[in-house]
Amino acid sequence: MDEKIKVMLLMEEGYIRDSVRVILSVTEDIVLVGETDNLGTALELIKKFTPDITIVGEEVRGNDGFALSQRIMDEDPFHPIIFIATRLNVDTYKNALYVGIKEVLKAPLYPDELKSSIVRVHKASKKAGRLTVHMDAEASLENEVKPDIKETDEEESRARIISTFSIKGGVGKTTISTNLAVTLAQGGNKTALLDLDIYSGDVALAMNIIPRRRVSDLGNDIQRLDLDLLESYMVRHPSGVMVFLAPFNIEHADYIKLDHIEKVLDLLKQEYDYIIIDCPSYFYDIAMMALKKSDVILLVATMDILSLKSIKNTISVLENAKVAKNKMKLVLNKYIRGVGLTVNDVEATLSMPVTTVIPLENQLAISSMNQGIPFVAGMRRAKVSRGIYNLAREILVMAGGKA
Repeated sequence: MDEKIKVMLLMEEGYIRDSVRVILSVTEDIVLVGETDNLGTALELIKKFTPDITIVGEEVRGNDGFALSQRIMDEDPFHPIIFIATRLNVDTYKNALYVGIKEVLKAPLYPDELKSSIVRVHKASKKAGRLTVHMDAEASLENEVKPDIKETDEEESRARIISTFSIKGGVGKTTISTNLAVTLAQGGNKTALLDLDIYSGDVALAMNIIPRRRVSDLGNDIQRLDLDLLESYMVRHPSGVMVFLAPFNIEHADYIKLDHIEKVLDLLKQEYDYIIIDCPSYFYDIAMMALKKSDVILLVATMDILSLKSIKNTISVLENAKVAKNKMKLVLNKYIRGVGLTVNDVEATLSMPVTTVIPLENQLAISSMNQGIPFVAGMRRAKVSRGIYNLAREILVMAGGKA
């Protein structure tokens, strides 16, 4: 590690603060730049020493730690906070998510646990920071250089790009992408589905299709690529959806470049009504480009606190990247009652309304995936299928089509 991670403490005097101090004192890559039990002093220390992370206690001189954290976030919405609690429950995590706290640890603290948390939060913060700087520079360049660009009329570029995204795996992102694409195609819309999880995409398995050509060879044709040639790399699903698959072999993924996918999207936009993108569960250049070009970003969450935390972080990263929040739509998948969270809890925690609720029908979804048959094609009356139909209806409304 090139530079030490600067940490500040806003904690009550006592054994928990003492243990944090001791752990940090014997950690080479982390330095304690200040500690206090007073909010005003803490804000001054943050301005003076610009710590990378502030560790906040559950209660400080009778003040609620979440309220203190909120005050810090009011001053700097992107300041990373690690919260130390003496008890962990659903309310603890909900409050942490609502405020924007990066991680919650339970006292008593283990040295490795605290050090790992600090390093993890710092790395995530640096990534977000680099992304913000890059996007700001991009925006400045756009402001300085404004070439005359011919406006593209509606016929030349008519497609709506819908991306599904979540940085947490297992939420059903691919299931939603495939079933949404099939539903739109069933409605008479010319629909393309792109699997941009180029290292581990599952769309081929979910739809039981085999590529006709190696997508990794696309680079060889990129200079002469037109729609007809592009569609030779795609597979037509029985529903009518044209599917651009991720490479079957992971070693071929590195042959797919950002400019390749940009050209693919530009060509598809000229002829298709809807382009559904199944994004990977991580941020990288191709994913960020796709998300920026999207008309709608479906943030897929489930009824658990870890999923909500990942969505909260995703919203923050996308906003840093200058992605308009009105593009982001929350889809609550695998919904089930009586798990300690309600739809209202989800909406309050994420400060975002739920666009669509898709109920949990685990056996049906697994059977559908194993057979490679999207459930909207084979089990149209199922509750989960109706959830997808409702989502498709919302998409059509957003696009200005008929619901």
